[in-house]
Amino acid sequence: MPVVAVTGPRQSGKMSLCKSTFPNHPYVSLEPLDMRDFAVQDPQGFLSEYSDGVLLDEIQRAPDLFSYLQEVVDRGPTPGRFILTAHNTSDWRQLSRTNPLAPRSRTAPHTTANQARRC
Repeated sequence: MPVVAVTGPRQSGKMSLCKSTFPNHPYVSLEPLDMRDFAVQDPQGFLSEYSDGVLLDEIQRAPDLFSYLQEVVDRGPTPGRFILTAHNTSDWRQLSRTNPLAPRSRTAPHTTANQARRC
């Protein structure tokens, strides 16, 4: 899959897992307003900065990126190219149901070590 989405609670280690699994991908958080504004106001320019792949943290903060990601992925469906993280929120659950990337991605729910021990 060209897109992998990792979801889970805040501060559960989602991005740490992604960074260790994809060490050559640059990391971008959409939490800072300047980066989020760039992604929202110029999604094509934003994605062109990361055409070889990227770890995108807090993707739920820029939901319109999904449509642009779809175009980029359709042109070059390299496996593991875009790694997305989001915390479990009702916004993310709604996005994942209407996500145009659904056929091009897999979502991997992430739990903390403490949650896994309780299962």
